[in-house]
Amino acid sequence: MYGDEWTLHYSLIVGADIPNDEITIANPYGYYEVLTLEELFERTSFRAYEHMPLFMRMGFAIGLFEKNTLYSVE
Repeated sequence: MYGDEWTLHYSLIVGADIPNDEITIANPYGYYEVLTLEELFERTSFRAYEHMPLFMRMGFAIGLFEKNTLYSVE
């Protein structure tokens, strides 16, 4: 979501300090966020999609969109 509007986008994990429970995210809207692991898991859980508009849910249902895809680049 961006504000109150549902959007589909990718964010980039740019830092992971697991011992200090901090994950740094580069958001495509031009800012960085520092999340806890719990916050990251909540945002990427299927519960996060409960209040999504119907047309977006249908896109996921027919395979037009993918949920919670993670890519690792080393």
